[in-house]
Amino acid sequence: MGYIAVYDVGTTAVKAALTREDGSLLATATSEPMPLHDADGRQEQDSDDWDLAFRNATRTVFARAAQADAAFTHGIGSSAILGVIMSGQMQDVIALDEHLLPVRPAILYSDGRARAQARRLADAVGNDAFASLSGNRAEGSLPLAKLMWLAEHEPRRWSRVRHVLFDAKDYLVARLTGVPSGDTVACSTSGAMNIVTRRWDDRLVSPSGVDPALLPALHAPDERIGVVTPDAAARYSLPAGTPVYAGIGDAGTQWGRRPNGLRGCDRGSDA
Repeated sequence: MGYIAVYDVGTTAVKAALTREDGSLLATATSEPMPLHDADGRQEQDSDDWDLAFRNATRTVFARAAQADAAFTHGIGSSAILGVIMSGQMQDVIALDEHLLPVRPAILYSDGRARAQARRLADAVGNDAFASLSGNRAEGSLPLAKLMWLAEHEPRRWSRVRHVLFDAKDYLVARLTGVPSGDTVACSTSGAMNIVTRRWDDRLVSPSGVDPALLPALHAPDERIGVVTPDAAARYSLPAGTPVYAGIGDAGTQWGRRPNGLRGCDRGSDA
C-alpha cells in the first residue's frame, strides 16, 4: 500500500491530507493560522510562514496517520509516499533570489497596488489585445503589473530577484525540489501567459519591461517537477526521492486531473 500526500496552501492556513493508493482518506491536519500583513491597504504574507505551516501540517498528518494505520508506520520509506500534490492561492507575486529565498514578503492576489502600471500595460498592448491574449483585464491586482510596481518602487530588492512565482504552493514546490515552476492554471492569471498556447507571450511580457528569464517554467498540473531533495527531506519530514508534481492553482481544482505518475506510479519515470 502506498500513500499520497496532498496539501492546500491557503491564505489563512495550510491543510494536509494523506490518502491511501486506492483513494481512501487516512488522515488530515490543518496548520495554525498564518498572519496576514495588511497595513496601508496592502495585502502581503511572509513566505516563511507558508514554510513553517507546511512543516507543521506535515508532521501532524504523519503522526495521525501512524496512529490510524500501523501499515503506514512500517512502510514510511521513500517507496511508501507515491507523490506530493498541492493546490494553493494563486495570482500572488513571490520574488526569489538565486537561492530560491524570498527577497521580500509575497504580494497577494487581493492587493491592488499596481493600478498605474496596469493602465500603462493596457495602453502598450491594447485593452482588447491584452484581454484576448491573456484572458485577464489589466487591473491593479494583476501579477505582471505588480512586477512592474516592484521594479519601479523597490529597485534594490528588484535587483536581487532571479525568479518569480505566482502561486503559494509553487514556493513550497521549489523548496522541496530546488526547481522554480508554475502550473498553467495558476499562471493563467498572471497577465503574462497566452491562454491559447499556454506559454509566456512576449507581446504581453515585453511591454512590462520584466525579463522573461525571471518567469518559471510552465507545466501542466499533472506533470512531475522533481523529487524531494535530501536537504528538503530533513527539513520537511518527507522521504527523499518522493516525486513532487506541479499541482494546480486553487481556483482550478475542480478541473484538476490526477497526476499520470500516480496511476500505477512509476517512481523512476519523468512525467
